[in-house]
Amino acid sequence: MDKFNKLCKELKLNNKNNYLVINKINNEDAFLDGLASSLNNGTDFVEFNPTFYPTQQAILLGRKIQQLCKEFDATFVITERADIAYTLDADGILLTINSFIPSQVKEILGQNTLIGITCANNKDLDFALRTEYDFIKTLNFVNTLPQNGKKIFSRVFEICN
Repeated sequence: MDKFNKLCKELKLNNKNNYLVINKINNEDAFLDGLASSLNNGTDFVEFNPTFYPTQQAILLGRKIQQLCKEFDATFVITERADIAYTLDADGILLTINSFIPSQVKEILGQNTLIGITCANNKDLDFALRTEYDFIKTLNFVNTLPQNGKKIFSRVFEICN
């Protein structure tokens, strides 16, 4: 089963380099058109931050984002909200240094779920490299070369309108 889990995660991470974060949006139709265009032009890893929305609205918008991600074979992760990631059956979740530990999240979301962490500095990065996270978002302070077998995203683009 471990080989299967590893293969699932590799498929969701390999060759994924164009990371897009979706925060608060004002015009949903214009946003979805723009997202489709971005995915069509190479975005292949999408993080949806639902903290700006009431839960039900976040789930509805998340489903639309997820559908577009599936159409363009992009990986879809949720920021911090394990309940929304579970409801949407997202590819993964992005955590912060002070939130859940990966083993707790895997109990909730399953072993095939990608678990990522946001690192704001080298101290956070050193911690993340020693733990069981699958990917690391570094906020533009290190290169994108994998370390300790972990995918590192350092070029992150953000949508908010």
